[in-house]
Amino acid sequence: MKKRRVVLVSVLVSLLLTAGGFARSAQAADCEGAWAFGLIPFSGHQWGWYIFFNYCFPTHPGENCGTLTTVLFAGRSVIVASVVLSIFHDPDEPNFSLGNSLHVRINPIDGYLLEDVRMWVSTSPLPKNPSPGKFPYQLDPNELGNFDALIPLTMAPNTQLYVAIHAEACGGLP
Repeated sequence: MKKRRVVLVSVLVSLLLTAGGFARSAQAADCEGAWAFGLIPFSGHQWGWYIFFNYCFPTHPGENCGTLTTVLFAGRSVIVASVVLSIFHDPDEPNFSLGNSLHVRINPIDGYLLEDVRMWVSTSPLPKNPSPGKFPYQLDPNELGNFDALIPLTMAPNTQLYVAIHAEACGGLP
């Protein structure tokens, strides 16, 4: 009788561990690639968009200018976050052609969590079939799960920027 209990307990523990593995796999499957919507679709096999953004010239310290609002899509059709881009001038920098940053604010919609948020900011488009893991900027969330970052701009103001934002969206995906 004791031997049967040990075998039964071993089988139950094995089943629980296996079920836990399935639960983790199912949870990981609830994550999907997401791209910020822009007017310029990628060419090639990768789906996603560029945001074509005008790097405006702030007229006084602390000013935001050139604001653009869009959304982050997972699976090409599910909105998982709002995205706001603007140019910010550091109030401590007296020279208006220096101290400018791209201010990025990403707020996930309730029920979604964003992971591995990465950005491309350049004066030229991404290469064909971009790899988000190679994007130069990785954004970290604040304590509320939102993203708020300043990306330093080294190019001259009044330049057109290509911006691409990618994330793994986890949560209430259908």
